[in-house]
Amino acid sequence: RLFNSGYANFEDRGRSYHYAGDIQGTEKDVLYQTARWFPTGERRRPGYFIPLPRAAYRVTLHFAETWFTEPKQRSFDVVIEGEEVLKDYKPSSKGFAAADPHDFKTEVKDGVLDIELVHRVEDPMVSAIEIEAIQ
Repeated sequence: RLFNSGYANFEDRGRSYHYAGDIQGTEKDVLYQTARWFPTGERRRPGYFIPLPRAAYRVTLHFAETWFTEPKQRSFDVVIEGEEVLKDYKPSSKGFAAADPHDFKTEVKDGVLDIELVHRVEDPMVSAIEIEAIQ
């Protein structure tokens, strides 16, 4: 609901792709069996804008490549609050259908957490986002 563009579960022409298999490296398969993907050519910047009080946060982005079966078929950068936190990230780096969570600390100064996904190869995607306030 707080995304700038993209499609849930690889929606395309009224169809939705949902990976029903096991996800390696996690007991929380359901977090990784769907994703929001951001196709090239969207008018708005791909990513999320999440209203939050001004504070420090731990942001965990959950990734699992469940579409491309060969490595290096998708890569993108991730920018959180204007800081590049992942460069040329490949969700297949852990293998096909393997959980790959990444934690980042950031500070929200303007009341909105901005997460931007920058295209490199194919379309960026994210399976789940977890946000926790930190002291």
